[in-house]
This record gives sequence, structure tokens and C-alpha cells, in this order.
Amino acid sequence: MKQIIFSLLFVGLISGFTQPTSVKYPMVIKFQSICCGVPDDAPLKEMIRKFKKQYKIKTLKATHIGPMGKEGEYYLAFSLKGMTTKQKLNFKKKIRTLVPLMKDNGLATLEENITLNSADLPSRATSTTVNF
Repeated sequence: MKQIIFSLLFVGLISGFTQPTSVKYPMVIKFQSICCGVPDDAPLKEMIRKFKKQYKIKTLKATHIGPMGKEGEYYLAFSLKGMTTKQKLNFKKKIRTLVPLMKDNGLATLEENITLNSADLPSRATSTTVNF
């Protein structure tokens, strides 16, 4: 009897780890390649650095999800946790202005209120937390 219970518990745990997960993000910047790589993220990092200084934010976190393709494509997903409503609105406004200008090698696009499902991502894609 103990073996049956243990087996059922073990199978339940294993299946729980393999089920796809989905996470909703207020903002996702998709770095895409046209032929020769993705746009440089330096303008984004500079904007975030200034934003943090202006609003006295210690750290701003995003999730780097990739590789999404063969030429370095990746997603940068922002949860915007720890920000006030005013900060979120101003951050979104700045990102909306900046992203269309990022098109040196490829292009960057912005999607808002997007749910990313792990089953829809490439099998080799991983996610890591990025602290700005």
C-alpha cells in the first residue's frame, strides 16, 4: 500500500514539473533579426538607467527569454513589479517611444499584456532574470 501511494505521489510530482506554464507580462520587447542579428540594447539600457535615477528605483528586473531563433532573437519581458502606477505609466510611455527607433541590425517590437506559454516557446529557449 505504501508503495502504491509513493508511486502515485512520485508520478504526480513528475507530471507537475512537465506541464506547460504561462506567465502574463505587462510589456514584452521582442528583439528580432532580419538577416544579421538583433538590434543593440544599449539605448534601452541607457533609458532604464536614467529612469531608475529619476524615480530612485534601486533595481528593475526583466526576464530574458531566448534563444528564439537562429540569429540571436530573444524576448525581454518586464513584470513592472515594485513600481507605482505613475511609474508604470511613465515607463511604458518611454518604452513605446524608444522601441520603434531600435532597428540597427534587426528590429525590436513591443507587445503589451501578453501571456507567454512555455509550450509555445522553442524547446531550447531558457529564461533568466536580468537586473538593470
